Amino acid sequence: MLVVAFCIERNRDVHMKIKCVIDNKLFTSKPSGFEVGKIVNRMSIETASEYSIDEIKESILQGKTIRPSYCGGKEDSWKSQQMFMIDIDNKPSRPKGMSESDYQVLCKEYLINKHRTYDDIIDYCKQINLIPTLIYTSFSHKDNWHKMRLVFILDKPIDDFITAKKIQLYIMNTIGEVDEQCKNLNRFYYAGNNIVFDSGNIIDSDFLINMSKDIEINNYTTNKVSKKVGNKEVQEKGTNILNEYNNLSNILVPLSKNTTEYYNIKALRERNADYLKEKINNNPIEFNNVSEFWYYIYHNINMVELLELKYPKSIKCLFHQDNSPSASVFKNDEGVWLYKCFSDNCGLTMNVKQLIEKLGNFKSEYKAIEFIKNIYNLSIKESSWSIEQKANLDSILYKLDMNIFAELCPVADKNIRYVKDLFCTLVHIAKDNIYGDNYMNSDGDAVFFISLSELAKITKTYANNLNKLSQRIAVLVYHDLVRKLDDDKIPEVMLKKAQALSIDKGTDKRINFYSIPSWVFEQLNIVEQQGIKWKNNGYTVKGASYEMFYRGEGLEVAQHIYPQHKKVATEFINIDTGEIITKITDRTTSKKSTERVDKITSCIQVLIKDKRYTTEKELIMYLSKEYRWEVTEIQLRKMRGQLEKLGFKRIRVNKEIKEQLGISTDGYPFIIMRVD
Repeated sequence: MLVVAFCIERNRDVHMKIKCVIDNKLFTSKPSGFEVGKIVNRMSIETASEYSIDEIKESILQGKTIRPSYCGGKEDSWKSQQMFMIDIDNKPSRPKGMSESDYQVLCKEYLINKHRTYDDIIDYCKQINLIPTLIYTSFSHKDNWHKMRLVFILDKPIDDFITAKKIQLYIMNTIGEVDEQCKNLNRFYYAGNNIVFDSGNIIDSDFLINMSKDIEINNYTTNKVSKKVGNKEVQEKGTNILNEYNNLSNILVPLSKNTTEYYNIKALRERNADYLKEKINNNPIEFNNVSEFWYYIYHNINMVELLELKYPKSIKCLFHQDNSPSASVFKNDEGVWLYKCFSDNCGLTMNVKQLIEKLGNFKSEYKAIEFIKNIYNLSIKESSWSIEQKANLDSILYKLDMNIFAELCPVADKNIRYVKDLFCTLVHIAKDNIYGDNYMNSDGDAVFFISLSELAKITKTYANNLNKLSQRIAVLVYHDLVRKLDDDKIPEVMLKKAQALSIDKGTDKRINFYSIPSWVFEQLNIVEQQGIKWKNNGYTVKGASYEMFYRGEGLEVAQHIYPQHKKVATEFINIDTGEIITKITDRTTSKKSTERVDKITSCIQVLIKDKRYTTEKELIMYLSKEYRWEVTEIQLRKMRGQLEKLGFKRIRVNKEIKEQLGISTDGYPFIIMRVD
């Protein structure tokens, strides 16, 4: 398309100010799902300000996100616009229903046949005399895959919505092969790495108005206009996208608490995705994993705006005949949006997903989730690697559910019987936190992280005693069902974020990172061998600790299970200089623990002198005057694996041994004897 050269190039006016919205947070890479939600919340229309062109350029290079219009998160809040931007990422639109693998093939073909470098774009813009003020590369730009944003600054602002929309579409159509989402005037654009073209060109707004006047706008809403409905005046966005709503589908604020006037609710009940998607007009968001997706759904989808409520704290319930308002919409203490009816006849409490499911009468959870993704323009990043990892984890869950694991690893299965539910929970958490990118350890397993306190909330167990939860994780780590990762096993980008968070919190411990190895034949052999060692060493869940594994199998095993606790810092004073010096050494056992073990060892020798054996119960009673029985019991559990090194063994008696030692108690208890 050849454009007649009426686009007047002007020298930059150093005093020109552009009203737009710029975020205050800096990024060095493309923000992820939950970060996007925070950006949306920060970049409200109230934060709009006037910036010089140099300030805008500086913001881009600093890593600040920009909304080029004077507008909030929704397009109906648009006021004016002097800066227009488009996004060229050199990839085709993804056809509906196309698989990830097929789409990747399509992208490769596009790169071969249609790829345009920023030099190509600059030359083309000069040919058609539509020269951008500047061009910058996006965070994901590569030498063999150019991704860029073009910025066009006008000599004066446009204050008519339809005119601005036409200009945006004209620029998109003229440049061609532009990201489709650029059509939305409320869209923001992430910063980038480099400004590769800086023309200083200021475009004649009258020229663009004239050139774009014939652009047709279909299915776009206009700015707000006042309109009479019966005897009432309401605020309506002029153009309706669906005739069945009788030109009232875009009412901004309901006139009363009567829910029959809420048009989004009607669209939800009719599952009208096209209407809702256009009405909500959400910027596209691609989440790195399922966990980020659900966080956004529960925390960032504003239920008040979705239901178009003017009085959210007191509304008539949507699900029963309500003569007086008995329902409310609010955020709970954790920031989750909830719908709650306080009527005894109803009593429903629902999050956003559940509310949409019930309003739309969905019978399939999958269809409800896809509906939410569609109307809010959401997607979850998938790759062949992430699909593979999820399949591996699904296979683990299947083997656990169908008792196949119990058949393949009978000893290990028995050892983890009290922590199996926790293991299943960790597998599900791992699935939800698989990134589209290859965030894996050196063994190729997906890496995920979670704090003990968060895990306690999810399991609704051990909330008052995180040590018990830590012990149960240690059981799984020992059996190599779960791997707790040291720094050198964690992807660098994830480790840096965790370390930065630790610094912010003022702690020297970072959040724990884990991986779950795939259950191939060799791996299951390792799991069962570890189960046999656990049994032979007499380990228990209650005794699980750094000390138990250190005493039983040495430093390397203990450090493997507790990678963040393998070192200890000791301070001492240099006598000559008076300096306080910190010395980092391997963690071993405490002085008090060593004293207790020495005491127990001496007692064992005394008690077995005459009858050749003793029991843990007898030892506890013998030491009851010196230690509380719980202290002795736990210490005995922690030192079971060390008994042979001390010259003793713990065995279960049989009939023959009972006769040899003259044991008269019922059953076949464990006893402690000298090693022959």
